[in-house]
Amino acid sequence: MRKLAPIIRFLGNQALNQVSISKRPMYGFILATEGCNSRCTYCGFWKTRMADELSTEEWKRILDDMRELGVTNVTWSGGEPLLRRDLFELAKYSYDIGMMNNLVTNFIVFKESMIEPMSEYFVTIGISIDSHRPEIYRELRGVDWLPRIIENFGKLRKGLVKRQSSTFTLALNTVTALNIDSTHDLIHYLMDDISFDSISFQLVDTEKGGLDTYGKPNDYLEPSGEQIEKFRQLVRGHKKQYPIINSGRYLDQFGAFDYDCNPWKCIQIDSHGYLQTPCLRLAKDKGKKINLREQRLVDIWKSEDVQNIYRSYNECNLCNYYCVVDTAWTSTDFTFFMNDLVLGITLPLRRRIGQRNNAKIPPGRCDYYNSESPKINLPVLK
Repeated sequence: MRKLAPIIRFLGNQALNQVSISKRPMYGFILATEGCNSRCTYCGFWKTRMADELSTEEWKRILDDMRELGVTNVTWSGGEPLLRRDLFELAKYSYDIGMMNNLVTNFIVFKESMIEPMSEYFVTIGISIDSHRPEIYRELRGVDWLPRIIENFGKLRKGLVKRQSSTFTLALNTVTALNIDSTHDLIHYLMDDISFDSISFQLVDTEKGGLDTYGKPNDYLEPSGEQIEKFRQLVRGHKKQYPIINSGRYLDQFGAFDYDCNPWKCIQIDSHGYLQTPCLRLAKDKGKKINLREQRLVDIWKSEDVQNIYRSYNECNLCNYYCVVDTAWTSTDFTFFMNDLVLGITLPLRRRIGQRNNAKIPPGRCDYYNSESPKINLPVLK
């Protein structure tokens, strides 16, 4: 019953948001730290230092306020959140006050001692794997740690099965021109050969005329229209077989999304305690930050000043983040919520977890097309 409580509150918030002018936030997105041990070309967090970040007690106070405002689902991200020594203490606290936790990690510093708290306190373990080909992984993420991550994943998966855990593993893939053409083999490697429970895709988010994190023009990261169209059809075809955590609408619009952000759905807070108002991409450009060390979130959330800031973002659709796009549709369109989230994603995923825990995942097949897999020196996990 304890694990059902946040789901019941989520459904209640969903219903209220359909009929109420005053929107209740449903998600919390926390940058647990900006420190990172990857060196990704499309993300610059690795250039920052872990300094003057929120203490354990400061985060607990913010979690209390999130819970009071209506948040049911908290994502711990970064940077690399596993670099925070108190991460599992904070996740336990969030769990104990009735919220669901999700983790986004590069999985490099994983230890087997983490399996127990991951299984107990997290709904999702999202692992960033942009390619199963070591040379592409290294070019995108700037480190040569893919074999270690696959080895770590095998230990996690074995531990989840041993515990008959309902926690699911999610392979997170940022789609760029460098990896998009190997999507077919990536899906089959991740889902068949090493048996992730699910997989997601997100189009790389670059600014036109901008630079990557190494100072090079970033246009080389952007897939062509032809590549995107082929990708869209391929992933759509494989969604019939695997629990791919992207809605059909997201895949159909891949590269040209039509949505209104609905910024009230999510409270986003950085590692220094600033309320990002309301998104991580544009908050710095707007120059409007609210320090939650000095003010209580529960006190300022409904203030006219804060709500006006959120209203100014309501019709924004600039980013490609699937967590923004799909949750925007989820929180405003009940038909989408039922058909795409519940029937199209949640039920296939629960079925996959049951198969995993009972060692009954059906053998991989592909009705889309056959291809010659690249020669790679990575394990197949059984």
